[in-house]
Amino acid sequence: MTGDGAFIDGNRTCSLHSQGGHDLLAATVIGADATYLAIVDADRLGDGTPLRDPHCRAVAHEQLGPLPADTARRIALAQRAYRCGCPTESGRPCQVVVSRPGDACEWHGPTEGTNGHAKP
Repeated sequence: MTGDGAFIDGNRTCSLHSQGGHDLLAATVIGADATYLAIVDADRLGDGTPLRDPHCRAVAHEQLGPLPADTARRIALAQRAYRCGCPTESGRPCQVVVSRPGDACEWHGPTEGTNGHAKP
């Protein structure tokens, strides 16, 4: 339960630690009149203060104006990276970074025929 009368659905909440949000959670919050996604400071859970911050003040890349330098750098690097592209179990292309276009990642194998992808 949160201080604003809403509660967090633990089945639809995950830690943002691996994305650089060390004490933050991406949480599905169920309120009296709406269900919404919130970025929650894990240290504030259970202290009775409202969790909803529509301005996401704790998240620098959600603010108006230019992106923080670190965020802009990560986006630029991601755009230049080559991706494996082999179909995953979900049917979507694999997003693992590889060194050359057309290469398969370690999960999709270095040999022809592994998951239908041939490595050049």
